[in-house]
Amino acid sequence: MNTTPEATYDTKQEGPFWRVRPRATAQGGEDAQGVRGTSGRDPIAARRPARDTVQAPLENADIRDLIRSKTGFAHAAADKYTRENFNRPYAPTENSESSLQKQAPIGRAFALAATGHPEYKQAVFEAYKQQMPEAMHASDYDDLLKQAYTQLAHETKKQFHSLPIATSYHRKGEGNYGSSKEMLGDIYNNKHLAVFQGGEPHEFLNEVDPATGLNTNEMFRAVHDFYGHAVHGTEFGPKGEEKAWAAHSAMFSPLAQAALTAETRGQNSVVNYTPLNAELKKETRKLEEASYHARRKGHHEQAQDFDDMKKELMGQFQYAPQKAVLLPPEMNKGEYAGGMPAYLRPLIKPQHGTSAELTHFSNEPNLTATDPTRYGTGIKGAESERLGYPGAVRDRSYFYSGNPERGEQGLGAHKYTAQANDLYDVGADPERLHELAKQHNTTPFTAKYNQGVSDPTGAFNDMERMAKEYGYSGVLNKNTQMPMAAVFSPLSVTKAT
Repeated sequence: MNTTPEATYDTKQEGPFWRVRPRATAQGGEDAQGVRGTSGRDPIAARRPARDTVQAPLENADIRDLIRSKTGFAHAAADKYTRENFNRPYAPTENSESSLQKQAPIGRAFALAATGHPEYKQAVFEAYKQQMPEAMHASDYDDLLKQAYTQLAHETKKQFHSLPIATSYHRKGEGNYGSSKEMLGDIYNNKHLAVFQGGEPHEFLNEVDPATGLNTNEMFRAVHDFYGHAVHGTEFGPKGEEKAWAAHSAMFSPLAQAALTAETRGQNSVVNYTPLNAELKKETRKLEEASYHARRKGHHEQAQDFDDMKKELMGQFQYAPQKAVLLPPEMNKGEYAGGMPAYLRPLIKPQHGTSAELTHFSNEPNLTATDPTRYGTGIKGAESERLGYPGAVRDRSYFYSGNPERGEQGLGAHKYTAQANDLYDVGADPERLHELAKQHNTTPFTAKYNQGVSDPTGAFNDMERMAKEYGYSGVLNKNTQMPMAAVFSPLSVTKAT
């Protein structure tokens, strides 16, 4: 046990937990052990009054009210830290709600950055030099990356030392919370937080603090759960992680925030807003539906079986590459609403492009190339309503797949042929973009209302937009009466004879 006069923490291995108790707020006893007690299985502490915090355990509703009032000790700690370090009151970064439109490009940019692509590094470094003064002190992308993570490590340690709670670190899931509500109950009732310890060494966040025995990455997990989630009561999951990014990013300098964004917003975007887990989520959605219908019929044991199957399946969840990267500076900002920066678009290549012979009909007698910006100047079809939705890719030229003799009435008498490459085949869905879009446009069966209700229009728009962001020249849809292609960029055509 660390009890030297200079130490600010008492540390101790207790069962599966490495206990780290700050002396300024040390409580001792079971309340400092959290909801799992000493074994990782005892829930009694969560129900017992915490001697040094409140007279009786706060219920979930009480905690929500405390958070909303901004009078809780977590908000006070965030405000104190921000005032002391940045001379301003604490307020989260203004941010729109998590969405596929906003975060799919972040996930795609992260994936490109993780490859170490030299042109990505150069393009992103130039963008930082133009948009962030701090970058002017770096010689190149790698130097800026190191500086950003060094600053993140420095500020993470300061934030950890500001935490007014005890922490218990575990290596095998003994302290895993069943929900964000359980974590909030542990923090607000017991002034305690359970945190995962270990994992692969981080490239930069690996310095061990002698006072706590923790490395910087382990400290970061604690401060992000406390300042990112507990201050505002943000839940786990895709939407909650984006809110937690906004809550926590306000407590960092711009240089450190660049690294923080990659570690939180970036990784969340890869995991939940790219096709990485699309197939797994498709299967879990089936289990959620089965559980929902079983409960409606009163078959609660069967429903629990489906829930257990889902939990087991989620053990196969894939995570973002454990690489330290910098995202484009636009993606570090709260006002970022989506879209791939123009300087990155040429670097993103389609993985499964399809080639096709196409036919276009026009009123123009001497056409040499189609112009996608002229969409809407021809006949009005059913697509016009769909493309009026926010986030739709409106600029496009339509083609028939193959070589039909004539087109739809009103298209024009002049027939042109073209060869298109790098089309995204919607039916084959090789990168699972349409599957991902359908998931984000279907209300989950775990929701309170409209369980299983889908929006196919929104899903198709999202799929087309992602196809463009993933470098595809257009989409090929063979699942129509006459197979069609929508091409997003100018395409050379030849007049048919």
